[in-house]
Amino acid sequence: MSRRSRTSNNRSNSSEIEAFYRDLIGDEPTNHKTQGDTFSETEAFFAELVGETAEPERPRRDRAQPDRAAPPPSAIQLTVVPRSGRREDLTVSPSEQLGGSASTFTVQVGTDLLLEATGSPTPVGTPAYTWTPANSSLVTITPVATAQTHPNRVNVRGLRPGTTSITVTYRAASGGVANTTFSVQVTPIVRIAQPATQTVWVMAHEPEEPDLLTRGIAQGGSLWTSTTGSGNLTVAHGSVANGTGDRTGTPGTRVRVGERGLVVRGQVDASATGVNIQVRDTGGTPIPLKTSPTATAANELAATLAAPASGAATRDFEAVLFFDNPSSRFGPVTVRAESAGLSPNAAATSAVLLAGVQMALVNDTVSNVDGRTAGPVPTEADERVVIDFLASPQANLANLSAQTRARRMIVYTMSHRLRSLGTRTVRRPEMPMWMIELHLIGVNASTLLPFLQQRAGGARRLQLAATFRLRTSWDGPNSASTTRPYSYTQDFNFNTSVNIALNTGGTAIEGLQTSGEVQNALTPAPVSPTFPVTGRRLPQVKVSGVTRRWGRQSAATLLPTLLIEHQPLVVNSAAQEIIRGGDGQLTLTSLTVDGAAVDPGRLPGTTGTSVPPAATPLAGLPTFRIQGANPPAADRRAIIDAVVEEYVTAHAADAWVAALPLAAWQTTVALIVQHESIGGTHFDERSTSRLRFGTERFGHEQDMPTFGAPAGYGWGQLDSPPVTNDAAWSFVENLRAATDLLIGQKARAAHTAMNAHLPSPMTRLAQAAFRREAVRRYNGNTEMSWSGTTWVINPTSAQTAGVGVPNPRLNYPNEVLGTTVVYFTGSGASLTFPWPIAFPPAQFGPGI
Repeated sequence: MSRRSRTSNNRSNSSEIEAFYRDLIGDEPTNHKTQGDTFSETEAFFAELVGETAEPERPRRDRAQPDRAAPPPSAIQLTVVPRSGRREDLTVSPSEQLGGSASTFTVQVGTDLLLEATGSPTPVGTPAYTWTPANSSLVTITPVATAQTHPNRVNVRGLRPGTTSITVTYRAASGGVANTTFSVQVTPIVRIAQPATQTVWVMAHEPEEPDLLTRGIAQGGSLWTSTTGSGNLTVAHGSVANGTGDRTGTPGTRVRVGERGLVVRGQVDASATGVNIQVRDTGGTPIPLKTSPTATAANELAATLAAPASGAATRDFEAVLFFDNPSSRFGPVTVRAESAGLSPNAAATSAVLLAGVQMALVNDTVSNVDGRTAGPVPTEADERVVIDFLASPQANLANLSAQTRARRMIVYTMSHRLRSLGTRTVRRPEMPMWMIELHLIGVNASTLLPFLQQRAGGARRLQLAATFRLRTSWDGPNSASTTRPYSYTQDFNFNTSVNIALNTGGTAIEGLQTSGEVQNALTPAPVSPTFPVTGRRLPQVKVSGVTRRWGRQSAATLLPTLLIEHQPLVVNSAAQEIIRGGDGQLTLTSLTVDGAAVDPGRLPGTTGTSVPPAATPLAGLPTFRIQGANPPAADRRAIIDAVVEEYVTAHAADAWVAALPLAAWQTTVALIVQHESIGGTHFDERSTSRLRFGTERFGHEQDMPTFGAPAGYGWGQLDSPPVTNDAAWSFVENLRAATDLLIGQKARAAHTAMNAHLPSPMTRLAQAAFRREAVRRYNGNTEMSWSGTTWVINPTSAQTAGVGVPNPRLNYPNEVLGTTVVYFTGSGASLTFPWPIAFPPAQFGPGI
């Protein structure tokens, strides 16, 4: 009967078919052993014939002939199962991936090979499986479960190099036995410890070199048409920098930084004479590597072997790799290490995602004044020339000229907007609406999904943790002076954690949106700030739809990128908004991948490579500039009035405050800051210049806080007490400090000194005299005296600044209040001072 005609019968014919089956194959144990192949094929045929699926073999004691033994087992089938938590790279050959051919398997010394034996019919003998090594000094065998578990798995561990065999015995319930023997080759160990398999292998740029921003740009006296006399700048502050240069030259000559070397390290058998390193792309093709940025590329590099410790079975190896054209290499790669000088040689592989790490700092204000859309990523094309002074003041013009510095820098401008201040709505300053971008170049959804899927168990996620430091600093024009010098440095530290995981089914990235954002990936969850405006966008993690350039060249190729954003808020210890300007530095101070710190790589040098100093950040931006912007002239009086109203309202019960009406105080403060700041500008809008005060020369910087020698800063020219960081950079805080200085300190002292002759209520003369006294004290010394029945002008300031030279500070109240009090007459030898001076209503000034 043909197979097809038999298969047309149903289970009702099973007894007849079973009898036929036994007749066909015989029923004695000796037949079981000699016809194992026939049994296996016929058993499959039988299962098909009766319409049954494969089931565990049952004892046949209830059948018609219970004295007959069960059929013999078939030949053992072996497969290799990758160890839990490990996946071999799919680009290596099958023999490398699976450990050997079907009859010979390879295991390295000190490592395990997971083997699985499967037989048919399903064993129920005791023991069902027995694994026996021919030489237990070469390998050990450890069961994964019991000997009755089917399929049956064991771990084979290599102990020392050599070749042996393992026999698997397969036993059926009846005692029928089948054996299979295969070879195991224990090869010398070669193990890759770094990069670990199935991790992100991070490549970073070299750190910024000290003169990176100035290289190729005129410096010092070359920036002036004259170094000893009046002259102009030869390079315009704020002009396009046209940053260009060689990024492949030797250190010290490059304008652009290059890449750090990546480290491969591991262990090899102590008797090995070498280890060769390759990095392969997804097609298995070796990627050209170099021993230094300027070396010739090769498909394979030799690692450096450490001297073996006495009696040690292994020795360490390490290689530093530089990639030829690294920006085209990011993505999945396989690192392969192969021993040399051994018989046989051994190889190890590590499958990783090669990613370039870098940062950007975008200003969302550029794209949307409310910060609701992402700002552009700055490149070299956005750099501007910024001119300042290394050390100011200097004793003469030539020395100050030599201290002039020009740098190519990205410039971020502080802005201002209408916001509430007390009971009014006025313009208030704000920092750029920054968003830090952390880039992992070469990683996106298409590479990340299979990467996560190849990870085992709980490791099917990518966890990143980063810390950032934003440092702002500035050396003011009097930073090198002994008279209340101003300079500052302040750090702002931020951290973020990212978790990207597979969904429950392992088929997609959890929370991935069509926009490319991975929802709920950031910890803690970001909260939109309430300043300087509500509705700012929140930071995101994006794994698709994002491209960034490796490096800062505007013409570089856009590459797929994993984007991690963080919103750096510049706040004080109470989480209140503050303003800071000058130079800015943003660094990635730490980065961990799955809890392990990223290796910092190696820095190329003129001879070999070196480990970066401990304080060297993994990534950073070239120093940038944070410059100020003044509110429009038409809006400045409203800001002053709001600040003064805020102060007067809060101190209305103080007698010295009540001595003048609010409008008079507002007018007085406005007149003082207008005079002090040379036109009412908190930030200097004049071109960078060299100015003299006394015997010294000071360097004044454009777009920085307006400076007045010897130590004054900002609208109010605050110098004694020295200006604070808040008052230096925020025009509102500067006005608050100036108002407190005038009313809270100088007017209070004036009221105390004059109180005995101040009537209640105050007369117009008393108000004018009190105000003029407070204005004089703002600049130093006193102004008014009580003479009989009235107030007169009788300053305590020095009358002269030299023989026959009147003190220029005498006219300060006139300059502020617009009055014309005559403090002196004549000149030279005929210089006279007609003090005390009458104080008629014509000299009271505006607002009284």
